[in-house]
Amino acid sequence: FAEGYRRFFVPGQRVASASHSFLWAGEFSGFYDGLMLAQKLPLRSYIGFEFTTDKQITIDRQYEAYSASAQQFEMCTLDGRLANILTEYLTNHFAKLDNFTGIKVRFLAEVPFGHSLGSHGAIASALALLLSHSDDVMSCYPTAQSILSTIQSGHSSGVSAYMALANTASPVVFAHKKSGFWAKPLHQLIKHDKLPAWPFDFALIYTGAQVNTESVVRASATSTAELDAIAHGVSNLLHDQTERHYTKTYMEMLNMTCGICVFAMSELFAKGPSRERLEAFFNGLNQYQNLLLLLDVSTPIIDNLYSAIHTMANKT
Repeated sequence: FAEGYRRFFVPGQRVASASHSFLWAGEFSGFYDGLMLAQKLPLRSYIGFEFTTDKQITIDRQYEAYSASAQQFEMCTLDGRLANILTEYLTNHFAKLDNFTGIKVRFLAEVPFGHSLGSHGAIASALALLLSHSDDVMSCYPTAQSILSTIQSGHSSGVSAYMALANTASPVVFAHKKSGFWAKPLHQLIKHDKLPAWPFDFALIYTGAQVNTESVVRASATSTAELDAIAHGVSNLLHDQTERHYTKTYMEMLNMTCGICVFAMSELFAKGPSRERLEAFFNGLNQYQNLLLLLDVSTPIIDNLYSAIHTMANKT
């Protein structure tokens, strides 16, 4: 197990790491300035700089990632598009420096990239830390958010970069606006000095599918365009002049449901677990998942897992 870290750290002259994360709710409402409920994970990605003399930026696309099923590090290949984006970004950055001699960029991950656990945010934040000269970790967020936005073709709330750098085990309520962002750990919102005991346990389930944020955003944009087309079709069918804004209504429903999840989780942390409070929280998560079906972003595997969990829950 330790050999994987040793193979990564020995050649590098400079290394930084950042955490992965996931969203309890809000991954799509967040794209439209809505609320997000985010969670930091005890899993990290590492980026190392190995200084060279060829005046080039070289991205080593072969990296080791820990496989939980195999319980060992395994070789993976970095996405070619991501490698090209990082090469261009770093080339532009170091072109300003007269003393630049060349860098080989290497990666190590405690969960393979592309598993929908804030991988891009972890990469962007680790890279921002490497390029920074500040001891203040959160001061790197603007750079990390900029890198993340570039990776995701401008479709980024910045939440995964923020969570990668934030020093908290608490769920975080995050909102992104054109004018900036707002973020607060949940335990601070409920006026606790520290995070109370978790009222439930959770596990991560990997579906086996690689996730590309850009393609997901494109698919959701297509689905929302279809909602507008349906609204127009309904007006034509009914021969009336009523303005129907299905996409706007849908986004408001997503944001409302994420707000319900935030409030329900705050009740659990503030007042402790009870059947009613647990049901309120999980019902909120269920409703958010149900709403995502309209975007057609689910998969048969996720749907089967969702069904199996409900079947088990109904037996208790």
